[in-house]
Amino acid sequence: MLKKSRVVNLLVGLFLLFNSTLIFLYAVIGMKYFGHKETEISNSVVLRFDVPTEYVLNDSFWWLLDGSNQIKIVNFSNERHYGRIKLNISDNPCNNVEIITLNKTNYVFGNQGEDIELFHVFSIAPYEKKYMEIIIKTRNQCNVKGEDKRNFGIRINGWVIR
Repeated sequence: MLKKSRVVNLLVGLFLLFNSTLIFLYAVIGMKYFGHKETEISNSVVLRFDVPTEYVLNDSFWWLLDGSNQIKIVNFSNERHYGRIKLNISDNPCNNVEIITLNKTNYVFGNQGEDIELFHVFSIAPYEKKYMEIIIKTRNQCNVKGEDKRNFGIRINGWVIR
């Protein structure tokens, strides 16, 4: 009887040692070297625009103006995150956007009225704020409705961080 309980204790000890080793390896290798995180990037990293958010039927969007604009990336977590931003954009009401430069990468608007996607890969430290520059070049002024004096560039219809 005594031998049986020793064998059971030995098996339980080996099982616990094996599980502890797996957890340690996950923490060291999986999280440190492969970039696995305990918090989801979409819950921790957000974008902030230097223009107000506008709404149509509860759908939010942002009008960036002709010229230089800034988009702020904010990390609210205590972990470094690596990710990719996708901006869904459309031309202004005048359909006159020529080139968009996002952090030195140029995007040319092809067909008028067609939406395009812009991408930016980033790394951000814990609690860090970073800025991306987005420059919009139009063929000429784009003002709509006489009372709105803004010179429209592009419309950001939404964004995703992964």
